[in-house]
Amino acid sequence: AIRDAVASRRRPGSSSPTFGLVAGPATVDLAGRVVDTVAYNQQVPGPLIRARAGDELKVTLRNQLDAATLTHWHGLAIRNDMDGVPALVQAAIEPGASFTYQFIVPDPGTYWFHPHMGLDLDRGMYAPIIIDDPDEAGHYDQEEVLILDDWLDGIDGATPETTLNQLRSQGGMGGMSGMNHSGMGGMPMSGMSDFGDVNYPLHLINGRPPADAPSTMAAPGSRFRLRFINAGSDTVYRVAVDNH
Repeated sequence: AIRDAVASRRRPGSSSPTFGLVAGPATVDLAGRVVDTVAYNQQVPGPLIRARAGDELKVTLRNQLDAATLTHWHGLAIRNDMDGVPALVQAAIEPGASFTYQFIVPDPGTYWFHPHMGLDLDRGMYAPIIIDDPDEAGHYDQEEVLILDDWLDGIDGATPETTLNQLRSQGGMGGMSGMNHSGMGGMPMSGMSDFGDVNYPLHLINGRPPADAPSTMAAPGSRFRLRFINAGSDTVYRVAVDNH
């Protein structure tokens, strides 16, 4: 009740931004290596959703996958019935169906969204959501959202399912089970008892490997904000900025 009360506060002068998402098959070019996966709007990461604290966000999700899906808004303190956790707070969106998420975003910050069903998160189904603070006076000249991800889907025939089965056969799941099913079992491979169990062939920044790393230009002396999101399934990343 307290959570729902906090999440229902709409800020004076707020707006109602509207977005559309399609969960479905996607083809990704990883520095010349083309793989088939699943994603939002056929891109990895999916499209950036941006709003201001106090806005009432409206996002319509169409499911073009072969299986049911939901979208979980990672880290956002929102209404339970919009939180996208299967069986607990929301019924699954079946293939061919749509659902509109509509909620007030209460807190500024860097967040992301992804499914909590099957192993689609371990593929390419994730995207950033940025909630701006209307009262912030950071005066940033530029901003970059950097999503880090460990990747194996489609590389040398590997899939999240085959990798998960191999981990289970080796006893590397720390007692976790049912991870490819709906409910709380629908977790990524980070549900393991530790990290580093998987030797990932690629590590991506914004969907691109080191051979095709993203870049940006900044003027000397400019004020630059970097927002980092770790969408990896089994990797803890250490971040550094040269000469800073």
